[in-house]
Amino acid sequence: MSAHPLATAWLRGFDRAARGLSRQRRAELRAELAEHLRQAMAGSVAEAEAQAAVDRLGDPADIVAEEGPADPAEARRLAARALTLQPLSGPLYLLPGHIGLFGLAALAVLVLAMVLRTRELPPGARALGVLGALAPPTCGYAAYLAGWAATGEQGYGPVAGGLWIEVVPDPAITVLGHGVLLLAGLGLPLLAGWRLRRADQEPPAGFTLALLVLALTPVSGSTIALLWSSSGVVRFSHLEPFTSAVLVCAALNGLALLTAGVLLLRARVLGALAGLLVACAVVTAPLGVVLLSGHRGELVERGRGTGQHVSHGLVQDSELPAAVRPLPWLPLDQPVRFALGVLTVIVLPLAAAYRVHHVRAVLGGEGPGSAGGGVRRGGRDRWAGQRS
Repeated sequence: MSAHPLATAWLRGFDRAARGLSRQRRAELRAELAEHLRQAMAGSVAEAEAQAAVDRLGDPADIVAEEGPADPAEARRLAARALTLQPLSGPLYLLPGHIGLFGLAALAVLVLAMVLRTRELPPGARALGVLGALAPPTCGYAAYLAGWAATGEQGYGPVAGGLWIEVVPDPAITVLGHGVLLLAGLGLPLLAGWRLRRADQEPPAGFTLALLVLALTPVSGSTIALLWSSSGVVRFSHLEPFTSAVLVCAALNGLALLTAGVLLLRARVLGALAGLLVACAVVTAPLGVVLLSGHRGELVERGRGTGQHVSHGLVQDSELPAAVRPLPWLPLDQPVRFALGVLTVIVLPLAAAYRVHHVRAVLGGEGPGSAGGGVRRGGRDRWAGQRS
């Protein structure tokens, strides 16, 4: 016999209110309440009698509150599940206009609220959860801004044959930047969900957050370089608002990386190799962002009165006039600039983060018991001093 609609509605409210209880206790309590309602509404009961039976039970939230505080592990599992499923919202970005971005933002707010409501969460895991929740709309909006900025035309000419040189984003950094944004938008929620499922203890909060900043340098650096390249020629005598905002973000990113490097090196638990990688990443990553931010020159034939342009291909940097040449003070061709940029913005920070994570794993008891190779002797005692 099917349950009475009032009983079904009340149990649905109980399910919503009892999400913070442990899975076993939630199932036991629900079975007891469902049996109570089944007996109270057995047979053909009038609507008023059914309503009275529901009223005697009261508000489901009050019954859940009598069970004591919510289980932190259950709240963590719910937040981790939400983060893991969040990348499935990626197709919303393909919706026309701003509808997709608004949808991603609304879903991110819900997931973020679940992460922030989770108690007894280590600082590093909480920070990664917040970043994972915000990653899809943030990466999507950054990609949108890059495309929007690239539509602005900056031209120089006419040059030989009546052709013009149009300033366009570097195709290499466009592919790299959008690829990194896609990986970050889909991968950060998955990484955060995986991290929230782990209940191990973390090192000091400052060390963990600094490691997180270092590991995310490829994402932030590539995004800033993409936006910078899309903004075209930078004239410091007359900065556009968009370009000014990009330069401010670049400065803040360099400051955050410098702070993270200082925190990691001051911990005095890194070995020579890890310390050297961190120092190199801190010094060279901001320079690498500048190397990746160069634009390209495209030779075009402008249609008179039609607004249509016929492309004649990209122009080598050495053939560009000084007015539109990317990084004129740096005599390096585009392939060399791009390779050095990838090395300093992506490879070095990831290598440093991996090495520091190895040290963290050893000191946290998650890795090999030996502290050789990447940890100074006596590192465990110094780690304890950092906690106090």
